[in-house]
Amino acid sequence: MAQNSSWRAHAFDSEIQSDSGPGDPPREPLRLWVAEVASGDCKPLLHDSCKGLNTVFDSYTWIDDDHIVVCVIPEGAGAAPQKPPTPPGPRLQDNSSGKKSQNRTYPDLLKDDHDVSTFEYFGTSELLSIHVATGKTTSIAPKRMYTDVDPSPDGRFLLVSWMEPPYSFGVPCGRFPRRTQLWTNDGILVKEMAFLPLAEDIPIAFNSCRKGPRGLTWRDDKPAEMHWMEAQDGGDAALEVSPRDIVYTLSADEPSAAPAKLAQTDLRCGGVAWCDDDLALLYESWWKTRRSVITMIKPSDPEAKPEVLFDRNYEDAYTDPGSPLSRRTKMGTYILAKIDGQRKFLMEGTGASPDGNKPFVDLLDLDTKETQRLWESSSPYYETPGSIMSDADFDKPVALEGLQIMVARETTKEPPQTFLKTFTDGATKSTETRVTNYPHPYPQRPPGVIVSMMSFIDALLETRGVNFVS
Repeated sequence: MAQNSSWRAHAFDSEIQSDSGPGDPPREPLRLWVAEVASGDCKPLLHDSCKGLNTVFDSYTWIDDDHIVVCVIPEGAGAAPQKPPTPPGPRLQDNSSGKKSQNRTYPDLLKDDHDVSTFEYFGTSELLSIHVATGKTTSIAPKRMYTDVDPSPDGRFLLVSWMEPPYSFGVPCGRFPRRTQLWTNDGILVKEMAFLPLAEDIPIAFNSCRKGPRGLTWRDDKPAEMHWMEAQDGGDAALEVSPRDIVYTLSADEPSAAPAKLAQTDLRCGGVAWCDDDLALLYESWWKTRRSVITMIKPSDPEAKPEVLFDRNYEDAYTDPGSPLSRRTKMGTYILAKIDGQRKFLMEGTGASPDGNKPFVDLLDLDTKETQRLWESSSPYYETPGSIMSDADFDKPVALEGLQIMVARETTKEPPQTFLKTFTDGATKSTETRVTNYPHPYPQRPPGVIVSMMSFIDALLETRGVNFVS
């Protein structure tokens, strides 16, 4: 899903609009624009005949350096359904099957046929592929209630999901029937990956989940390989089974092959963080015991014995080791960053302590489990680390010498500012470059001056171009 580094895409109304109050003009369609980074030139990608972007479930995503796939309002959509002045009849729900299921109480569910019609009207999209340079649009799929369009890292395939009837008045839309298919990037069906029926019977116990494949997505370290999880307990956390979840993989280039079993967990699997063929992190947790386990696995050898990296209570903030930082790849994805090509990660955490949070960056040796503190927020500032910035050379590992990390800094009197911190001499020393210089968002009171609340509000409004007349 590489995004062309020369272009940036943004969606916004063609004009500044009001809040659509009484008497206000109707809003303009939501348009998609791209900006050329070097020149700053902008141009719209959707022609005037298009009814605009549909961002209810998904919006747009880059397929490759030259194409964007977008969800648009279908042609001929017409006006939104109007609620009938009188109810069409009594609301009936059938449970003649006698099937019992427990459900939590959810707000804002569908209530009647009008809600269903409105839900379908606003949720239905058509998929278009747009060539960025020429603006040529091609319809690649008919109108459906698309919820996710996920290009493979190399841009050759799409994982496309959408909702189907029957809907439910008892559970939210995340449990409605859902179909996921593997397509080529021009909309040709390769394989149906999953069909999940209406899920009104998921047990209410924490860590219960839907039956069937879940978390179906792409490996970040491979051009076109999918992975997903499947519950072995039928999604019922009350059952004692081992394993509880299994992680599968499948290459999009070999869709007829049997899915390969990558790993299994005895707790509820939360996903995989990818690094390379030799290393990935497998996450699992259990709500009842507040237990969290992070395991190192070898994707190229599923039979290799997994090694536990952390096994802890996830509510124990004082012992939280942090989360590993990631680096960019030439495919536009992010993978776990090995430092100097060794089995070492950079860990950033909140640094909870009796004296308050002191965010940090540690160097973690995965073999010895030993850490080296590279940086820590210090008084009078509150600082938080961000992304690795010294990862522009995709063919080289991130080096400790010359490591660059973004850091946000603020105080009780100064607004947050961003700094680029560079580490040298084995990360024992660092220098920084200020990146932003945001002004203070609120007017400052001179020392010794007492300001009333009304004068403070007047000054605040004045800084924002509002003149208040009593």
